[in-house]
Amino acid sequence: MGDASHLVKNRGFWGLNFAAGCFDEGDHCPTLVTYGPHGKPLDLITLGTTSPELAASRAAIAAGRGWVAADDGVHSYVLWWDGFLTINDRRTDAVCCEAGVRGEESAFLFALRYVVEDGKLVKLGRPRLLGPVEPAFEALVMLPPPWKPGKSEGRKRKAGPTLGRPKTPAGKRRASGLPPTR
Repeated sequence: MGDASHLVKNRGFWGLNFAAGCFDEGDHCPTLVTYGPHGKPLDLITLGTTSPELAASRAAIAAGRGWVAADDGVHSYVLWWDGFLTINDRRTDAVCCEAGVRGEESAFLFALRYVVEDGKLVKLGRPRLLGPVEPAFEALVMLPPPWKPGKSEGRKRKAGPTLGRPKTPAGKRRASGLPPTR
């Protein structure tokens, strides 16, 4: 497993910062952002769960990975969720993020620790690249891809992400049914 490419690092660190902003607004749902071949955003999909159970979050993340695997038009992706890190036997809340690019040997896992003070998310330290993981392009397809864009949505958007916080793409959706856990 090699080193993270410049594009993977950009996608991962952008994902952490964008997710931290969402978490600050109270949205802790796992979220998937997909990109086409020229870096154009395809979709931002909130993988909403109705259950606070860990199994429901894992199922939502697996569904997001399955959607990446099912869509040949996805060139790269960012998938984030609310998680935790354990450092020196101390558990800390963290924004976790997986970023991958089609054709690269590995995807990579990133994390940014945080605490909530006075109702606001406070970042602890800098975002970290934790290491390689199996890319979602090779994940089991757990759901059929009903979210494929039609004529009026998705792939025809011209807006791309900016260095700051980008606009939410028009294709933002909530996943309805989640697959059972393995």
